[in-house]
Amino acid sequence: MCCTRDWSKQGTQAVVETPSARGASHTIIGAISAFGVVNVSIRDPGNTGKRRVVEATKRKAVGDTAPTIPKGTISGHYIQFISDTMDIMNEFPNMKGTHIVMDNAPIHSPQLIDPFIIERGYIPVYLPPYSPELNPIEMFWKVLKDRVKRTALTTAETLNSRIIEGSI
Repeated sequence: MCCTRDWSKQGTQAVVETPSARGASHTIIGAISAFGVVNVSIRDPGNTGKRRVVEATKRKAVGDTAPTIPKGTISGHYIQFISDTMDIMNEFPNMKGTHIVMDNAPIHSPQLIDPFIIERGYIPVYLPPYSPELNPIEMFWKVLKDRVKRTALTTAETLNSRIIEGSI
């Protein structure tokens, strides 16, 4: 058990390093077609180490030099994923020039994504807001989550390997 109180010299801030209570958050981006899985990308979390606590608040301490890494996925990550996916799709003649269907997630910003997709010869299509029932990849995510959660990870197995195995 950890102490909940500590002392510091008068006039100096009390600074304590505490382990983060949150688990690591992984972001998975996927692309599927009528023929199966086209591409799956796993983004591992960035800074998940210890955090310095100052004056009983969990804010970044003054002088804390830990780099700030954006959490989750940003549009730049999605553009790289779409580029890799279109490279894979170009290898199959029946996939060239097809529609790329996306929901209205903030990283699917039409101002950034549409010109990039059109330039490569594909057609961007956006689903109406709040309509996961129209998005075929939602069923894929359900199946993948069920496969990943089926049993506990073994010591030799990683989350990434389980996700890749589950998406086949």
